[in-house]
Amino acid sequence: MKTRNWRGRAAALLTTVVILCIVSNPELATLVPVLDALGLEVLLALFSAQLMVIFSDVLLPYARHGHQRWGRHVLKPVGAALLCFAGGYLRQLSGHVRLAGMPARSFL
Repeated sequence: MKTRNWRGRAAALLTTVVILCIVSNPELATLVPVLDALGLEVLLALFSAQLMVIFSDVLLPYARHGHQRWGRHVLKPVGAALLCFAGGYLRQLSGHVRLAGMPARSFL
């Protein structure tokens, strides 16, 4: 029995609906060549960047409040963990660069 990939079909259906909505609107019909050239992912990324510019006046005060209230407690351990992982990666990278015969400066 063949497994049904409903997520793939839903994504294809959603993509088709979005493209049909863009084509059917006369003001957005000029975006079809852009959609064809760049792809749907890039177009959605551009739309999300535009929405962030539009709604940043609403979202940024809440983000600032959340960071002031919980940011230090959450970001300090996360930052320490990321620095720990990055430190190991940078040590490995400097070791490989040294093995390759290139002068490397180890900061860690």
